[in-house]
Amino acid sequence: MTWPMRHPSLYCARFRIRPRAPNNPETDYGHQLTPAAVNQSDGPLAASGPGDITRWMAVPWQTDTASCRAGYEPEYDPYLPTFWPARVPNHVLAQKDYETVMNRNLPLPERMLAFATRSAWYRGLEGAYVDQINQMIVDFSKLGVVEQRPGPGDPEFPDAMLVESPPGIGLTAPREKNNVIGHVGKRRRHSDRR
Repeated sequence: MTWPMRHPSLYCARFRIRPRAPNNPETDYGHQLTPAAVNQSDGPLAASGPGDITRWMAVPWQTDTASCRAGYEPEYDPYLPTFWPARVPNHVLAQKDYETVMNRNLPLPERMLAFATRSAWYRGLEGAYVDQINQMIVDFSKLGVVEQRPGPGDPEFPDAMLVESPPGIGLTAPREKNNVIGHVGKRRRHSDRR
């Protein structure tokens, strides 16, 4: 579900979507639906029938997933929140960095730097916007999934970490400026580091 959920006219009571009466078909809005028509009192957000909530999403939905990013270049601020952080993470602790954290034979500063590094989840999408949304349709199943994994068991790291499973997209991409977001910044309290 997307932006219509923010419109009070969509609801008949708290958390209850206003149903369209069976004998009241929706108006034909013509070839172009304008913002004015959407927001009028008897517009498409005044009542809903089957499929009316999800019709506002892209078809296929993977193109919405490729479009909903933080919207800013990393040079501006790579850590701004985004639309669907649970389903579409912007920045992830990649498997390679997790493995470095877990390797107790490596120096602690190297392990801490690996823990502080976040990779762009979309790092394998290439080309112009249209190329990227089409690639997302074809390759969605190849994107990494964020899973909870155990920490290394020493006090510098959390007991559990959220780690990206090895992705198929971008797995061999070099770690360039656009592939690695950077470091999470100042050290956080132990309870906040996840």
